[in-house]
Amino acid sequence: MPAPSIPKSEVLDRLTKTFRTYGYEGASLAKLSEAAGLGRSSLYHYFPGGKEEMAQAVLAHANAWLETHVLTPLVSADSPEKRLRAMANQLESFYEGGQEACLLGIMALGDARDLFQQEISTAITSWVNAIATVFRDAGYPPTKATKLASEVVRDIQGALVLSRGLNDTKLFRDLLRELPNRARTAAQSG
Repeated sequence: MPAPSIPKSEVLDRLTKTFRTYGYEGASLAKLSEAAGLGRSSLYHYFPGGKEEMAQAVLAHANAWLETHVLTPLVSADSPEKRLRAMANQLESFYEGGQEACLLGIMALGDARDLFQQEISTAITSWVNAIATVFRDAGYPPTKATKLASEVVRDIQGALVLSRGLNDTKLFRDLLRELPNRARTAAQSG
């Protein structure tokens, strides 16, 4: 059998959208195959371990994106405010202004939670730790910085849920615009 002609990164992007839309349990092989634009045998060429391997690859792909586009800029030498703004800009693009669901949140539901707990936990912990670095650099003590970082991730996730649930992406976009101010507040109240 010849190898499929669609680049694996594109297949992963297509599968990501399907898992974001249907979750792990709702993303049937038929839906995944259709979304990928590949027959099942071609899909298995990329992912011999089936749907679970597809989901693991999608999570790894999303985590690599998070590392490159969010975590690395958060620990850069830029000002804390600029680093939070860079994160907000990347998240606005990744979540299409609040129209897309969080893959980590979706994959933490149902049976998928147990299958992918380590990947989900690692991604969230890394994200919180990177944001905590910003707050430490803005003048907060480590414990307070970690608390504030956890609140930022909580607020982002909550704003995504509210935006999607109320069909009003303004909530998410407003939060992202406000995030850089949290570093300024930290520096002022230090």
